[in-house]
Amino acid sequence: MNTAAENKHNKNTDYSLITQRIENKILEGKNKEEIEKLLLNQDMLNKLPEKILLKWSNLARMNCSIDVAENIYMLIHKKFPKNEQAYEDHIEMLSLLNEKEKLIKISALAKLHISKSEKKFVNFINKKDENEIEKSFYPLENMRKNQELISYFSHLFSGRDGVFARQWHSKESGKQGYVPVRQKISDEDIEAHLSGRDTLGIYLIKENNTVDTGVIDADIKKEIRTQIDKKLKFQINREASWLVRRIKEISAEKKLKPLTEFSGNKGYHFWFFLRDNPDAGFVKHLLESLAREIKNDLQYFNLEVFPKQNHLSGKGLGNLVKLPLGIHKKSGKKSYFPECRSMEKDSQLEFIKKYKRQSIKEIKIHDKQADVKNFPVKKNSEENEVLKIKNLCPPLGQIISQSLNKKNITKTEEKIIYQTFGFLPQGRRIVHKLFQRLPDYNHHIVDMYLTKLKGTPLGCRKIHNITGYTGDYCYFEKNGSYLTPLLHLGYSPDHFKGRSEKKESLQQALENLKTAVSIVERYMN
Repeated sequence: MNTAAENKHNKNTDYSLITQRIENKILEGKNKEEIEKLLLNQDMLNKLPEKILLKWSNLARMNCSIDVAENIYMLIHKKFPKNEQAYEDHIEMLSLLNEKEKLIKISALAKLHISKSEKKFVNFINKKDENEIEKSFYPLENMRKNQELISYFSHLFSGRDGVFARQWHSKESGKQGYVPVRQKISDEDIEAHLSGRDTLGIYLIKENNTVDTGVIDADIKKEIRTQIDKKLKFQINREASWLVRRIKEISAEKKLKPLTEFSGNKGYHFWFFLRDNPDAGFVKHLLESLAREIKNDLQYFNLEVFPKQNHLSGKGLGNLVKLPLGIHKKSGKKSYFPECRSMEKDSQLEFIKKYKRQSIKEIKIHDKQADVKNFPVKKNSEENEVLKIKNLCPPLGQIISQSLNKKNITKTEEKIIYQTFGFLPQGRRIVHKLFQRLPDYNHHIVDMYLTKLKGTPLGCRKIHNITGYTGDYCYFEKNGSYLTPLLHLGYSPDHFKGRSEKKESLQQALENLKTAVSIVERYMN
């Protein structure tokens, strides 16, 4: 504890200037290590008053210096054990990091020093967290469950026996890579990977040239990584959503069920788990056939298949793939499974228990290109038409995928839907089905816009220009002089001639307009 003289000195000293300097350095993105040295200056920390110490803990978090923030929080707990805000902030940080053991200790420490009437920090810990903390007080049971999860993780993500890889990163040069570790990967190694202390990878091809696991790697193209602005980021996210959906769909056609992982750096990994010891060449060919169906439709992503070799030659180990749920040493980002609702480590590990190794005998080997003839026919013709366009027209398919995923689309994208599907014989029902999933869907307003349709469906060139899609135009056996995505359905522009002269019911149009006006008036009032 401080002496009376020290307390008097601290009160008379203004530490706001150095605090502001540190904050400015962080906001300017200055050297992270230099800022950490300032925040870890023990002589200075011991002199700082309570409020400034709390401010420094927040600065450490802004600087992504978690260990430094942890050190400052512990100092506050020691010097000022009644500081509720420090407990609340510390507990919040540990919850986000899924540091359950530390969370238990700090929660217990807070309960010891904070009286019942002052336990504001308890409001931050929800019932689920409290239950998890209580469960964690039973170490044997918790240890057994953790062991089971790690064992299943090792079972699914298995590669060559007796060797794995550890990632290294040089802060000075900015370079990074992997070094082989010639021993069997242990549960302790997996624990270190999952906790972020190490980042590990596996070599997929075994010594007998078979594999248990295959991967399709989707990375943002190198040439656009340095020029990503807000608009381009939106387009990349749109394509990523479509890409994930299409990989799952074309995999399902071959009876495959891939696990999707956000790689923590530039893209996605799609993991395929196999049994029956398939040859590396067979798996390579299988995954290449999947990638081939969509790679030409991608503007922003490159697809790469692992394993890359049909077999090993000489003493080489082949290519490796980073294990999931680890931290990329260069980017500092953690990979995760986006389809799992929780980011907690245990929840992510529980999630993968849904995935089993698949027998190659169950897989449809037929290698086909996506075309109209081979497209699976649905009983519902409207659904069939939507799926054909979604799968065969990438720019329009990305908009449809957003609608099917119940995500908002722009007004311009809404017009594209109206001015393509709206011209089909069953266009009204198709458009309603696409829009009814959107948050701002209104049945009468959709009908009103449909009655205003004139002319012919949007052409491919127009759709490419509006969406900014720069990929190749589709090939049509019967293309005529006017290309439109509706040619995928067997139609030609001649089918829609005279649509503009079609007389809609004037009374119905007026009714729709009145309904739309009344809705707008209600919103305004």
